[in-house]
Amino acid sequence: MRDEASLCCYTIILPLILFFNGQYLAKEDIAVSPDDRGFLFADGLYEVVLCLAGRPFCLRDHLERLEKGAAQLRFSATGFGWLEEVVAELLQKNDLQSSDALVYMQVTRGAAPRSHPFPAGDTPLTVYVTVRPFDQEPARKARQQGVAAITVADQRWARCDIKSLALTANILASQQAEEAGAFEAILVRDGVLIEGSHSNFAGVRNG
Repeated sequence: MRDEASLCCYTIILPLILFFNGQYLAKEDIAVSPDDRGFLFADGLYEVVLCLAGRPFCLRDHLERLEKGAAQLRFSATGFGWLEEVVAELLQKNDLQSSDALVYMQVTRGAAPRSHPFPAGDTPLTVYVTVRPFDQEPARKARQQGVAAITVADQRWARCDIKSLALTANILASQQAEEAGAFEAILVRDGVLIEGSHSNFAGVRNG
């Protein structure tokens, strides 16, 4: 049986098979080390990719950003082109090769005794990838009918070009929107609308 979980305005079904450190495993068979720096420090990166009818949208662009982030964080490995094959394999293993889906990719610096400086040597990275069915109908209705949003001061760190796992400010903003009865919190920095706490933002002025 697949577990169900609510995400924003739609329901997802958690996948049966995931990719974790070179293996395709059931979710219940995955064990993350308590010394993993992603767990201890949020010392990692992530990407979310939309698949339309089984085709990942701009996957190479996402992987390029992942590689740039890994280089800037000085990970022991920075090449992730091989994840294209992993995504294709996961779509097939979860019978989503012709369906709309979301791909989540996460890479951390790996497991090492807790210390703020990087671990010595080339610590193996922790790589986790999952795919999930995605129902676009709620999003379509939201675009047609509109949703409520609030504005919140952008209190995230200054390096938002690095897609870090550290999302505490996003979580707090999203919770503030939830408590206000709004769908999203638009982050504002120096009078400029930046993006949503969990979504992109674009606007049209003067028609």
